[in-house]
Amino acid sequence: MLLTQNKLSPTGFGGFAVTLNYLTGLSPQLWMVILAVPVVIWALCKKNYVKLFYAAVSYFSFTAFTALVPYIIPAVKMAALPASIISAVIMGIACSFIFVLDVPNGPESLAGLEIQTRKGLPIGAFFFILNTAVILTSFVYADYKTVICSFIGNAVCSAVTDASVAFLRKNSKPKSSKKTVTA
Repeated sequence: MLLTQNKLSPTGFGGFAVTLNYLTGLSPQLWMVILAVPVVIWALCKKNYVKLFYAAVSYFSFTAFTALVPYIIPAVKMAALPASIISAVIMGIACSFIFVLDVPNGPESLAGLEIQTRKGLPIGAFFFILNTAVILTSFVYADYKTVICSFIGNAVCSAVTDASVAFLRKNSKPKSSKKTVTA
């Protein structure tokens, strides 16, 4: 909401979809569905049905939300840097609550959680790499100041995500209760 309203580069498949929309004229929502297809096929081949279900519900809800939000919520306009940082902190915290449960919130995170499990790469670091590539594509339609602010937001979001996941994992472990046996 803060990103698109303030002309910042969106991230994930949505960011690629905006670039492809600019280049082709097809709607970003259609591109988001097209981009998800290979990941869905991969998840089906892995028989990862539960995570695919969570990813699909979240992703298609998000896609519908992005199409409807301009008609429901008025634009929140502010300078690019504060908008980037505020949205990054909100996104990082929100995603950490999902990722700490090892549940994907879209096709990108399906791949990211798999890489985290197999290679040990933290999910925030995965998204930093992915979203750096996505933001680079925004040079097609955005000016360099917008892209720089988007990169800063990407770094903040990735750091907040990894720190929040680490915090939640550390503090959500059940405390062992030692029972004292008396004779």
